Amino acid sequence: MLETLTSNPLSSTSYGALALAIVSLWAHSSRRLWMGFAILALGAGFAAGRIDGLGILWLVLVGGCFFVAQQPHRPRSLRWLTGGLALAGAGALTMHLLPGFDNWRLVDRLSLSEASRPFSLYLNLDKPFLGLLILGFGFPLVRSFPAWRRLAWGTIPYFITAVAVLLGLVAILGYVGWDPKLPELFWLWAPRNLLFACVAEEALFRGFLQRQLSVALGAFRWGGGASVVVAALLFGLAHFRGGPSYVVLSTVAGFIYGLAYYRTGRLEAAIGCHFAVNTVHFLLFTYPALAT
Repeated sequence: MLETLTSNPLSSTSYGALALAIVSLWAHSSRRLWMGFAILALGAGFAAGRIDGLGILWLVLVGGCFFVAQQPHRPRSLRWLTGGLALAGAGALTMHLLPGFDNWRLVDRLSLSEASRPFSLYLNLDKPFLGLLILGFGFPLVRSFPAWRRLAWGTIPYFITAVAVLLGLVAILGYVGWDPKLPELFWLWAPRNLLFACVAEEALFRGFLQRQLSVALGAFRWGGGASVVVAALLFGLAHFRGGPSYVVLSTVAGFIYGLAYYRTGRLEAAIGCHFAVNTVHFLLFTYPALAT
């Protein structure tokens, strides 16, 4: 795996810079920092052939729509229009439907155990850039140690609930089995899953969609709960490629992640819960699922 990463230094630079851009969102005076790393990621990715001019244009257009949709002083009709366009673009980018990207496949059809379904591991530019663009322009993030400590304690109940509920469901559905392991791949999978998957998905479904729905429905007593449910349903449907069982599991997981965000008011609670559940799945159960 290390040989694969070092064999293409431009690609490694691009994804490394993107990872640093996402991490730097939580730094003080972060805007210049994350934008600098983002420009480096795009430049190295362009030179490596991982993204072309059309791909950069898609990111600019979708990112611009997200930016306008989150500006409260803009006319409501404009915010709804750009929000709808942003969601459509985000869906296409998340499912890798838009041209202009050549996502890097590091692992091809690997089975982590005899009982597990083979899977491929990609490093993407399209999906993680969404999270970066949604969170990069003024989204409230935790930036102090005391706040992180309080948030960690506040997130634990949701993580425990998620693991207990999801374990019960996977047992009923027969989706995964007991399979404890610590493969070498974990040390690449973990940061990739956290920064390029969990941050991106939670930024889109909770940070943008659930947040905007909560604001739009704020006049109703049931508005906050409805925003959690709608975002969870859409989160589940977005995982349709994994099959019906995966849609059910993702919907339930999305509801718990959304509840963590709703109750704590912090997106980091949803991100942390999401990553912790994924890590338990990877380390202790057949990943990504039982072979059929």
